Amino acid sequence: MKVTDVHPISIPIPYASGSMNVYFWERPVPTLLDVPPDGGSYYSHLESALEKLGYRLSTDIERIVVTHPHFDHFGIAGLIAGQSGAEIWAFKGAAGYLESFPEEARKDFRYYASLLEDAGVPGTGMEYLEEFFQVFLQSASKARVSRCLEEGDEIELGSTVYRVVHVPGHTPWCFMVYDADRQIAFTGDFLIKDITSNALHQRPAEYPKGYRSLRSYIESLKKARALGLAEAYSGHGEAISDVPQRIEGILASIESRKNLILSILEERGHCTPFRIVKDLFQDLPDWQILLGVSEVIGHLEVLEEKKIVQRKPGPPFMFSLCGR
Repeated sequence: MKVTDVHPISIPIPYASGSMNVYFWERPVPTLLDVPPDGGSYYSHLESALEKLGYRLSTDIERIVVTHPHFDHFGIAGLIAGQSGAEIWAFKGAAGYLESFPEEARKDFRYYASLLEDAGVPGTGMEYLEEFFQVFLQSASKARVSRCLEEGDEIELGSTVYRVVHVPGHTPWCFMVYDADRQIAFTGDFLIKDITSNALHQRPAEYPKGYRSLRSYIESLKKARALGLAEAYSGHGEAISDVPQRIEGILASIESRKNLILSILEERGHCTPFRIVKDLFQDLPDWQILLGVSEVIGHLEVLEEKKIVQRKPGPPFMFSLCGR
């Protein structure tokens, strides 16, 4: 690890990633980059790790930087801030979500239920979301944002001044903190060693006009590649020691998935996004149906913009290759 003034803290979580990473700097002020969900033993796990370093979670933290507004990265931010008086920093656009949680989450899940039905998922969309929705609501609380970050802002962490780099795709408000001298970054969920982040489809009211999740994620990957980013410390799992290789691997995987979707459309003629999901992913658990639909719709949106596929209004809406 090229960074010697940061304390990485791995916290077990019961999801596919297995753990989430909190990064703690002692100076210039005690700062946490991301925090775990609420509930369970997450708070006590983080508290114990900080006490070994001589800090108390409830009194000593002065700043919490949230890389993106997902519950496994901001869950106890509001709780800690309420105890210690810490400031919470997040990217502009994310503040409204954090400050209006859980109302914004409820709006999201209503939208996602409708999206699943429009995509041809049988039954009611909420059947596939209800269990995860309840977990989501119980795993975070609202948090007041003290500073809204923008592209190019600087954050002093330890002995380094990092630059904020906006990398939308997983959410419209993802960012990483980047040190050009050492070509390193703390990337949140934008770059993960063993998992390709889902370019999660967003509720239209929550993103800028024309935003497309997968297209944005691809652009962000190319942006990080152009920066010369070499090493990354992510929100889950181990550090990425060869970022260019990881980026090329993700881009190749996206291209491969696109070609599979095109071959399915070639074979089936007209089909729903959910039919494509069923062909791509065998025996996908109900709670992951949204992730599968989100990925497929992301590809279809990109192909639609390039006039390679066309959409027939629904519900459910159908897609086919142009000219078919």
